[in-house]
Amino acid sequence: RRAADRRETRAVRALAGLLTPPFWVWDEVLRRLGVDGGFGDDAEHSPASRFRRIEAVAAAVDAARGDDALLIVLDDAQWCDAASLEALRVLMARAPRALGVVVAARDHGATDAVALRRTLGALRREAGLVELRPAALATADVRRMLGPDGDPARAAEIVARTGGNPFFVAELLAVGGPELPDSIVASVADRLTVLPEATIDVLGLAALAGGDADPPLLAEARPARVARKS
Repeated sequence: RRAADRRETRAVRALAGLLTPPFWVWDEVLRRLGVDGGFGDDAEHSPASRFRRIEAVAAAVDAARGDDALLIVLDDAQWCDAASLEALRVLMARAPRALGVVVAARDHGATDAVALRRTLGALRREAGLVELRPAALATADVRRMLGPDGDPARAAEIVARTGGNPFFVAELLAVGGPELPDSIVASVADRLTVLPEATIDVLGLAALAGGDADPPLLAEARPARVARKS
């Protein structure tokens, strides 16, 4: 959203983490606004305490922006806890004309997938949230990223290795060689941490087999742990 008047617009970015405590992301927003929040330090988890803290977080952020319009970027919001997501909805209701929010989230691996869907749905209805789903990069896109002399064969190879994932493509281009960057390894490892052990075993077998791994063959290799689809 854009403020209708000529007030100054401030922008802050907060990165949610897989292991961060409740309300930590809002403490980060407040720190970037020059305010000490401390909402993530409260050990009380009763429903009444949670409600009070949701209201207090929204009020603190609204007060911290002063007379300015504020743009908040919540990155990796799929890792936000349910209370932090509810605080976002309450905050948007408090200052709808002076607050803009960009929510970047994956559609898998959420800390609380139900709360994330509920919050995004509420923001669509109540705050006019516009959803953008970036598509996978095509070979032509990667070739343009390689520059005017980009090799089509190399662009096709990168797309084949990454599935067109924009982050993976950018990281491979940054290293400039065939080696797999540590950033990609860390990103995949993060996703694996939330999967069952049997699923990780099968993924390991699939990685050894390559991109043309045959599901029935993987089932035979791990018969006790792999559930076949009918």
